[in-house]
Amino acid sequence: MKMKKYLKILFGIIAFILLLMLLTKVLVEPWIGNKIQTSLDENAGDYLVKIEKVHVSILRSGIEFENITLHPKQENDGQPGLTGEIESVKFKGIHLIKALFRKDYHIREINIFNSRLTGKTDLQKKTGPAKVSPVNIKIDNLYFEKLFVNVNDTSTAQAFSIKDGVLKVYDINVEKQDTLSPTLFHQLDFDVPEFKTVTPDSLYTLTAVGINYSAETNTFMADSFVVHPNYTEYEFTARSKFQTNRFEANLGAITFHDFSVANYIKSGNIISSYIEIGELEMQAFKDKRKEFKHTEKPSFQDLIYNYPAAMNIDSFAILSGNIVYTEHSEKAIEKGSISFNEVNARIYKITNDTIYKTEKAYFELKANALLMNKGKIDLTLKARILIT
Repeated sequence: MKMKKYLKILFGIIAFILLLMLLTKVLVEPWIGNKIQTSLDENAGDYLVKIEKVHVSILRSGIEFENITLHPKQENDGQPGLTGEIESVKFKGIHLIKALFRKDYHIREINIFNSRLTGKTDLQKKTGPAKVSPVNIKIDNLYFEKLFVNVNDTSTAQAFSIKDGVLKVYDINVEKQDTLSPTLFHQLDFDVPEFKTVTPDSLYTLTAVGINYSAETNTFMADSFVVHPNYTEYEFTARSKFQTNRFEANLGAITFHDFSVANYIKSGNIISSYIEIGELEMQAFKDKRKEFKHTEKPSFQDLIYNYPAAMNIDSFAILSGNIVYTEHSEKAIEKGSISFNEVNARIYKITNDTIYKTEKAYFELKANALLMNKGKIDLTLKARILIT
């Protein structure tokens, strides 16, 4: 008898679960999908956002969206715009009833997998602060996996691209009617195989490879950072009426210790106990046959002091480098070069702390190199941090 009772209870539980799954599939998922699609249609502005599939897990308090697309609306047809695709978005640990009826969202985790944003837009256009959400949202963990971005500016040569990026953002708190701001999140980690940008004037392409940051260790690293001119030496200088410098550089094995990326994003503060560049290759070129325009150049101390946020770097080191300066003099037939090889340099105490306006303290540069790969050079400079 007891066995039969247990079997009835078991079959009853199974039947209830199956009924719940059926109701979720037939009624709940289409209703939630329509409700979300309606909200997107009302708030997407100049874009159309479509969700192909919605899956709801009531037992696990989760929702999954599949195959999300973003396109400009038909009335903007023919004008530049952005297109977006997301393979899946998974919400885990969400109170569905509270979210749908009270418009108060607390989500344990969101996973956004295989997202792509491509196209052209006016990156220079100034707009007011965008409202993030009409409801209260709290997200403990937000993960982007396989993030791809390739966006070009319609009014300048500026462009951005990210390949297969991984981004993790923690403790996101969005109050109702909050505007988009870096203060909305607490911390983040990221791993980006390649980031590339073209400057608005088209003169340079900047590429960073192997970027990684861990909030737990407060360490930012990059395998390499390349400054690549998009024009040859004389083509580059010909684009300016006056004398100008053309730089080409390759920095390798870059590490920022005790550096908070979140703090930098929120306030612009550059605070680090030690910054190291393992390898440096740099070439500079100037065509002095062009007209010279005199401009007042600030001192090193003024450059640091005028930085608009806090700067405090205990030490900065270049372990190994080669620097070549090339110049075409006014009356010369050909250009000439001078090189500094096997450069090893360290700078101590880079700061704009205003306390040093009254207290004496010094930054110090120590460097050694080979001039033209032959003559040994040793250099030591010491100066007041702030000159009053």
